[in-house]
Amino acid sequence: MASYSVDGKGYLVRKGAYMVSSNDSVGAINEAIKKWRAIHRHAVMEAKIVRRPGDCCALCVAFKDEKDRPFDPCQGCPVKELTGESDCHYTPFWKYPKFRVRPTMELVTRAERAAAAEILFLQAVRAFLTG
Repeated sequence: MASYSVDGKGYLVRKGAYMVSSNDSVGAINEAIKKWRAIHRHAVMEAKIVRRPGDCCALCVAFKDEKDRPFDPCQGCPVKELTGESDCHYTPFWKYPKFRVRPTMELVTRAERAAAAEILFLQAVRAFLTG
C-alpha cells in the first residue's frame, strides 16, 4: 500500500507500491483519492508524483498501456470510460499548476482548489462505478 510524505524540497513523494490491478477499479480510485488528499493537504507544487502520471497514478498503473495500445492507452480506465478522454483530459487534474519556481499564494490557492476538485471528481467516478 502506498503512503505519501513531503521531502526536504517540498515535493510530495510516494513510498511503497500501488497494490492495484485492472480488476480492481474501485481500489485504484481509492488510491488516487488518497494521493490527491495528500496533495491537497500539503498544497505541494510540482510534486514528482504529479509530474509523471504514467508511474505515479494508481489508475495509470492499473490501466495505462502505451506499448500495446498506442492509440487507446487508457482503455478500461474508469476516468476514460466516464469522460471519453485519455490522459485525464478535461478533468481537474489539468488545472493543477505544475511549475518549478517558488510558489506564490495565488498558485498555492489555485493548487488547493484544483486538488479539491480532483478529489470530488474521483469520488464521483467511484460513485459511478459502484452505482
